[in-house]
Amino acid sequence: MQSMRGAAARIAQNSRLSEVARPFVLLVVAALIGACANTSDFLLVIDCGSADQRSDQLDETGRDCLWESYAAADPSTTAKWKMTRNTIEGDPIPYGVIVTGKVIEVTQDNRADQYGGPNRGITTWRCSAMTKIARTAGSFTFAFSGCTGAEFPPPAL
Repeated sequence: MQSMRGAAARIAQNSRLSEVARPFVLLVVAALIGACANTSDFLLVIDCGSADQRSDQLDETGRDCLWESYAAADPSTTAKWKMTRNTIEGDPIPYGVIVTGKVIEVTQDNRADQYGGPNRGITTWRCSAMTKIARTAGSFTFAFSGCTGAEFPPPAL
């Protein structure tokens, strides 16, 4: 903020600017200062990447990113992570997890599951808690609880 005010002062003193252009430039700089004054209105979005979960291939970097955002519980930060699992037949089932503060949204899209039956479609859950479940060699998955949005809970991811 101080550097922007300093820039405004330098612009005002710059003799190269015409008397007509100087007020407009100062108006733009003042608008920028005002826009930056209240950063609590902004939402930071973090892309934690995506993973293709075939068999036991686990992408811990994306999971770590999502967990760190959840643990921070910052309502001005949203973290997004995507994962694709394949059915036994090889059909892709994409999942998405979005964490904002302590609110978790899990989405499953099983429309491509040719043997998915009548329940194929997009399912979204809003959950109040996420837990790490230890796996082998320091890897982990997530379990979700306090979820609403479907008759069944979201799978561990």
